[in-house]
Amino acid sequence: MTNLPAGTPVFIGAAANPLPAELVLEIAHALSESAGIREAHLPMIYSKGRIDPPAQVLIVVLENGGPSQIPQIAEAVRRILPNGQFIDVMHWPGDDPAMPTVRQTGCVVNLNRKPN
Repeated sequence: MTNLPAGTPVFIGAAANPLPAELVLEIAHALSESAGIREAHLPMIYSKGRIDPPAQVLIVVLENGGPSQIPQIAEAVRRILPNGQFIDVMHWPGDDPAMPTVRQTGCVVNLNRKPN
């Protein structure tokens, strides 16, 4: 799990070689079982010296005031990915200034939830 300090410059975009659709579906299924996750995305991120070279990461937006589920999410993703493959899991608040860019990448993980 990588934490980027506030104000860290990052470049965000769609992955040129994204995870296979089957793995994304498995990740979506695992995340959909947790009610505390509002949204999830798998964009490509670059931050000089921090996420360098660029990497596809899992960004999750958690419910306000909910407990951090990042260790459990990271473990679930680790079990899904093939041996030797790794994806950083990050929690960003829904109102983070970079979230509009993350959403515009089109790398959303569909949690298949019905509206309340």
